[in-house]
Amino acid sequence: MNRVCQKKSFRLYYGVDMELDKRNFEILNDEMIKVVRKKNPQEKFAIAFNMLSCAKKLSTTHLHSLYPGWDDKNAQHEVAKSLSHRAT
Repeated sequence: MNRVCQKKSFRLYYGVDMELDKRNFEILNDEMIKVVRKKNPQEKFAIAFNMLSCAKKLSTTHLHSLYPGWDDKNAQHEVAKSLSHRAT
């Protein structure tokens, strides 16, 4: 991803014009790679599903803190738009 795309993505989701700091991204070490490779497809799917569920809950809670007047349906719709890169 080039710098322009990174900057645009950060602005799109957070409304702030700043560059992403690559030090904030977690990189898997060799041990974790071995652990993940041993997982079967169902386990990998369960992990991904749980990560998505967690992201939805955190995002919905954050939106409720920013916009206390929003109902759950409105907040969940905005989260869905954000997580689907505005495709909804």
